[in-house]
Amino acid sequence: MKKISLLVCLTICLALHAFAQNRQPQEQIPMDVAYTIYGKLKMARAKMPSIPELIAMKPSTTLPAHMQDTLYQYDWGQLRSYHFEDDPNDIIYTWQFSNFSVERYIKNAAMEYYQATDNNGQVTLKFHQNAISKNYQVVKVGAYQYITSQEDGNTSYARIVSYQNGVLIYDVSAYGTIDGFQDTNRIFRRVYIALPKLF
Repeated sequence: MKKISLLVCLTICLALHAFAQNRQPQEQIPMDVAYTIYGKLKMARAKMPSIPELIAMKPSTTLPAHMQDTLYQYDWGQLRSYHFEDDPNDIIYTWQFSNFSVERYIKNAAMEYYQATDNNGQVTLKFHQNAISKNYQVVKVGAYQYITSQEDGNTSYARIVSYQNGVLIYDVSAYGTIDGFQDTNRIFRRVYIALPKLF
């Protein structure tokens, strides 16, 4: 009986994994889900940290337990990306774009990217593409924790700055290496909101 239950569970997991990895380009998510997710993203954007607040943040040395499980538990909507090489007063950082990127981590597979867009009141959420990198993990190196990924045998590092109240902030260096964070000007600081998986 236990063997049968285990087999059924494994079959379901494999089926879900296969479905997640075989979305078609521009495949559209149901409209009611799209409106719900887009609404959550707009609300979260209104409360996100300002550019001066982002610049002032220092990477945390402590994070909630089970951070890796948290990555896979939610979808992640990108609210903002700041490049430290830019002028923080650049007018572009005052613009309110009508589209968002939504990312989904998948265990032992490539991340899925979606685009949430409002085109004159018509909201859509579409599958965009799979990332090239895969096998995302949270690891501690020295004092800090990183989200690592694999691509062609190479490991890329994103340094986690903060995770509080469903808001994830991390740094990505232009080089992808763990030493890349020494060049402060070549860092992108990205802000994400955790979204419940509705599709």
